[in-house]
Amino acid sequence: MLITRNCANCGKEFTAEARHVRKGDGKYCSRRCSAKMRARPRGTILGRFLRFASGLEDLAGCWPWIGSKNRQGYGKLACVSFGRHKFMAHRVSYLLFVGPIPRGLQVLHHCDNPSCVNPQHLFVGTQKDNMADCHRKGRERKAASGEQCSWAKLTWDDVFKIRQLYAEERITQEALAKAFGISPSQVRNIVKGISWKVRPEQGVHHEPRNDT
Repeated sequence: MLITRNCANCGKEFTAEARHVRKGDGKYCSRRCSAKMRARPRGTILGRFLRFASGLEDLAGCWPWIGSKNRQGYGKLACVSFGRHKFMAHRVSYLLFVGPIPRGLQVLHHCDNPSCVNPQHLFVGTQKDNMADCHRKGRERKAASGEQCSWAKLTWDDVFKIRQLYAEERITQEALAKAFGISPSQVRNIVKGISWKVRPEQGVHHEPRNDT
């Protein structure tokens, strides 16, 4: 699987294998860029920050971070002075260009772009402020359920089939569990409506059956 990235040296867009990115590699578009970056002096925090921040010529626009990022897309900046500890790039930007971050507050984005490090797009607030901002902009993450879960063994079609077979053909829960590769307790929760609750658009509900 290939992932599109921006070279940490020249900013050129290129593709890297996902397995390399997960290992922390795949930062440069070529060996030449890799060698150039490694040959550069570490310099000050400001110098290293400006090296990985792109789009600086547009003072009002986003400054996408082209260095290392976490899974949420937020930039990371290593600081040799603190044992190579990595700080969030947008927090470093706020510290460099705005001022100290009050204790207990987070640095949030007006632009909703996690990789942006433009200080004009940043503001401080509490976790409550962050959640309110998410709600106002409609960015809440809904928990995955049913077949959307990555670990789900069944689909909605399987669930309706289980309920139908159990209600109409009187197949035991043990037999259904074996047929669909799940545990009897999972079958019991499905037929009783405890898990895999019927979606409203289906308009179908099977009454649970009590075994004697």
